[in-house]
Amino acid sequence: MKLENPVTLILSELLSLIKTFSCLRHQQLLKNLNGVDTPGYIPEDLPVTPFAEAMHIAINEYLLSQRLVMVDSDCVRFGCNGTFTVKRQIDVEAQALLVSDKIAYKELILTRMHENTLSEKATQEILSLLQPTTMQPNHETLISQHPTRSVSSV
Repeated sequence: MKLENPVTLILSELLSLIKTFSCLRHQQLLKNLNGVDTPGYIPEDLPVTPFAEAMHIAINEYLLSQRLVMVDSDCVRFGCNGTFTVKRQIDVEAQALLVSDKIAYKELILTRMHENTLSEKATQEILSLLQPTTMQPNHETLISQHPTRSVSSV
């Protein structure tokens, strides 16, 4: 029986979370782009900084204690077996541009989509390099607008 390298397993799990988050954010950014001509549309985004902070804390905890600990925040909650929920937030910057300058709004959303796609591709490439040594976790991920209401699932 071949034992998996624990560092590779932890890295794969965190990268899978990041990839899932990036895919969900791409969907939200696409929705924002499509909402440009919808009267009263309020653009939202996923909580990028709190999610990144959670990944940072998890990595530091693993380096210090050799255990993976996922820390919840107000807008990111981790469940069992690699699941997590994220609470969308109103994108104040995009909302202001949507009202004042639709061209600048579209440019902002397209720039964010480009950055997000690069992150997603890099994450996938690293995961594919790790794949021969480990299986990627299966994620059932929820986006929620309200802590108790599930909006969509992947």
